[in-house]
Order: sequence, then structure tokens, then C-alpha cells
Amino acid sequence: MTTYNIRVNRNCQPLLCKKYLHEVETALRRHRDPARAKAGAHIINTQLEYWGIPVPVQRQAFKHGFSFSHLPHEQQAKIWDYIWQHSKNFEVMKQPLFYFESRIKQNDLSDWKILKTWVNKIENWEHADNYCKIISDLHERYQAKIYPTLKLWNKSKHLWTRRASIVSLFLYSTCRLKQPQFKKVIALIEPLISSDHHYLHKAVGWTLRECHNVYPKQTYQFLEKHIKDLAPATFSYATEKFSPAQKTKLKAIRKTLRTRR
Repeated sequence: MTTYNIRVNRNCQPLLCKKYLHEVETALRRHRDPARAKAGAHIINTQLEYWGIPVPVQRQAFKHGFSFSHLPHEQQAKIWDYIWQHSKNFEVMKQPLFYFESRIKQNDLSDWKILKTWVNKIENWEHADNYCKIISDLHERYQAKIYPTLKLWNKSKHLWTRRASIVSLFLYSTCRLKQPQFKKVIALIEPLISSDHHYLHKAVGWTLRECHNVYPKQTYQFLEKHIKDLAPATFSYATEKFSPAQKTKLKAIRKTLRTRR
């Protein structure tokens, strides 16, 4: 593989980064599967160009590496940032996510400065979940620095930004050595309960499920308080790991309150 022995300055040089973007596109394009792309585009629900490349093949392309993969992190980070910001292809945009995911133990606040600007380009659930996993790892270590941004995201008009504000809190609680405080979790969940979007309904349910893993008593009480306002998907995911008795009780309360209303 050709190696470009070129130093990247403070900002990725546009012409050079464009070459790197083209390199990644070329490496992935050979794996296009038109039939799979046609069948799966609606599942991914993306407006980006979609080539139907299976995730294991995408990961293998990343593992194989590119001409800039030998560069120091500071330089690679700027290249991957350029690729994320300028690509219009679903699979190509997964590669920058794989890169920062591969740095789970090394990711630091300098990465956060880059990653927090990516949220506005998210427009599908698969990119969103990969992204939120990276942010949740960062948030676990730097809660005081990152939580204020999650609070701002929580009020965004952009659906996927609001979704990221809560999904990034745990994902998943069993993977966390340090959990976010209950009151901080609820402060971001509560404003989204009345949302009318299916992806937010599911996200609220997932976050409540993970919250219950860590704070079972407080979360159960919160659900009792808001039970009549939960969308069906939210209720289903939030109570996924509840005992039959707990579910039966909550369903009875929900039915009574909705009947009165």
C-alpha cells in the first residue's frame, strides 16, 4: 500500500484530505452490493448514499488500514474529522466512527472537541448508536465536562441531537464503572417523555431500562409518576426487565389513569 509521507498541519489540508476521502471511498466501493442496498436502505432509514456493505466487511476494511493509518493520532483525528464532515456515503461515514471506537481507552477531551461537532450530521439510527457509544465512554470519564453539552443537546430542534442527549448517558449500564447520577439522568429524560417521534420514544424507554438497572427503586417510582404519559414503545422498553408482578401493577395503574383521562 502506498504511504504518503506528508505532514498534516493544524487543520487537515483540503486537497490532501480530499485525497484521503477518495481513498476510503475507493476501498469500500469495491464491496458494494446493489441488491442488499436496495433491500436494506429503508431499514437503515438514511438519505445518504448506501452501498449495502455488511458491517463485518466494513470493519475489515478499517482493520486493513489506509495510507494514513500509520500517522499519529493528532493527524489522523483531523483526517477522520474531514471524512465525516464531507462524505455523503453511509459506509464511508462509518469508518471515522470505527476509528474513535477503536480508541476507547485513549479517547480524551481533545477527541471530544472534535466529536461533539459531529452530532449535527447524524440522520440515521445506526450512525447514532455507534456515535452514542463513543460519547458514553467519554462521558463516563469526563462527566463534569460533557454533561453540560448533553443538557444543551436535550433542547435541540434536531431529532438525533435530542436522542443523543439521553442515549449517551449509559449505553450500556453494565459496561460502566462510573454511573451518571439519577437526578441528572431524569433531568434529561423528563423533557422528552412528551415527544411525538418514534425514535425518541424508544430512546427514552432504553434509557429508563438502563437507569432501572442502576437505580431500580427511584426509576420505578418515576415510572409510576409518569406512567400515563409514556408512549407504548417507551413503556415496553422501560419495563423490559421488570418482574411480571411489577409489569402487571404498572399496567393496571396506566389503564386506570388513562381511563380517567
